[in-house]
Amino acid sequence: MDMSTPVACSLAIAPLDEAIPVKLSADEIERLSQVVERFRQAKETSATGPDQIASFARFLIWSQKRRGATLQELDNGDPVWDMILDLYVAQAEQRRVSVSSLCLVGALPPTTALRRVQQLVEAGHFLRSKDLEDGRRIYLELSPSLLGKVELHLLEIRRRALGSLL
Repeated sequence: MDMSTPVACSLAIAPLDEAIPVKLSADEIERLSQVVERFRQAKETSATGPDQIASFARFLIWSQKRRGATLQELDNGDPVWDMILDLYVAQAEQRRVSVSSLCLVGALPPTTALRRVQQLVEAGHFLRSKDLEDGRRIYLELSPSLLGKVELHLLEIRRRALGSLL
């Protein structure tokens, strides 16, 4: 059969479930079936539970590190966003992050990183808690409000990223 010869077929489009008669070539039918399969696979993998969102945040962290390594002369990154993502992933994994560890994430000079952290604590975006075993250590986490906003943002960019693949 010639792949460009139109073939009569019917399409059922949900939620209408009405068959629409169309004439498509075998190539067009194959391309259409590939698109439908990509949508089906994306739907199956687009679950948005906490593990998937944290996994996406880890991907963003990796992506930003790669961007910095690839575009060193152009990239100065966004240290606060890097810190926020690190705290988000840590909370999803139920890990605690100390102030000193978080300051390393932002790739800023130590005093600048500490100043940024302090500003975010004062603004109520980061919450501090003392280490009960070592009183010198302070742990940080995202406030519930910021946690929710970050999660919504990650869901939206993940949704758009998946949509662009289809």
